[in-house]
Amino acid sequence: MNALFLLCTLAYCQGSSLWSILQPEVNERDLDFSISRQNDGRGVFVKAFLKDSAVITKNKKVKFFMFSGLNLQGAQLQCRNRKNLVLSGFDLNKETKLIIHGFANSASSQFTENLKNAYLKTYDYNIVVVDWSALCRPPFYSSAVENTRYVGAATARMVECLVSQGFRLSRLHMVGHSIGAHIAGIAAYLLRHVGQVARITGLDPAKPMFEMEPDEYRLSSKDAEFVDCIHTCGGFLGQSEPHCSIDFYPNDGTNPQPGCVFDIFGICSHQRAYKYFTESVTETEAFRAVRCSAVDDYSPVNCSSSAEVKMGEHTDTRMRGIFYLATTPEPPYSLKVSSVPGNLLTKFSWYFYSR
Repeated sequence: MNALFLLCTLAYCQGSSLWSILQPEVNERDLDFSISRQNDGRGVFVKAFLKDSAVITKNKKVKFFMFSGLNLQGAQLQCRNRKNLVLSGFDLNKETKLIIHGFANSASSQFTENLKNAYLKTYDYNIVVVDWSALCRPPFYSSAVENTRYVGAATARMVECLVSQGFRLSRLHMVGHSIGAHIAGIAAYLLRHVGQVARITGLDPAKPMFEMEPDEYRLSSKDAEFVDCIHTCGGFLGQSEPHCSIDFYPNDGTNPQPGCVFDIFGICSHQRAYKYFTESVTETEAFRAVRCSAVDDYSPVNCSSSAEVKMGEHTDTRMRGIFYLATTPEPPYSLKVSSVPGNLLTKFSWYFYSR
């Protein structure tokens, strides 16, 4: 069985009746329920166990949409045979960007739409968007975390099918935001018997419930030939530890990011990672970063402009290490010159700065 978790207050927890309201597409006959009280006594956990017979239906909720310069509206990607691929618009000989959204998002969310459009505006790529919105609906964050293994496996099967039709993993670049970054890692891990994915970009990889997971269930530097990560809400919604081939820490990699005023829950800072990356797609010389020796207390230390690299789409895939950069509070976010970290006063000066 596979557990999905729902946290609610005692006043509103009513077992399967609550689930039917919040997840109407799930047949209650496919679920078993158990209830346990929280340690603080203020609420309970309702665990909804998805029976094995419902797993096939669950996997069908992961959809893949294909976009290209010839098909801006997109079509659902099918890979049963070469004819299906042609009808979907997938070109086996083109570079492919596979975009994976995070919790409470979808194929039409701001992240996926803006990044897809930036690529289509600038390059002739296959753009594949993974839509797992049916499996990451709020407020069920822990359910979304559980579902990453299903989504990662479904993504791996799709890519494996593309490979069987002649596609090369050396042409694949996965880009995932938050939980989506870990899904990319899971998929790449499952593809090891086929080969190694060329590149994975993790945009503020999610922290909650992933800190203690083994490498096969989260993004790591071993998942692709090159793994680059951008940390913008480290230690809170995002991971702060360097665990990629190259780790970028804009504005120390923590919240609040410049322009994210009163970002109590870190959502604005968490989103900055994909906004910075999206800007880098069309701005080839943007986001110059300097090398640092380590990360201490969530922030990079001992940084020097003696070594520089660009953050984002056009980063040097031969580079390794920890890098810092500063940004502006509003788009365009990139500064024209590189800079080394300032003190706490400098960071809060950026925080309240407006142009």
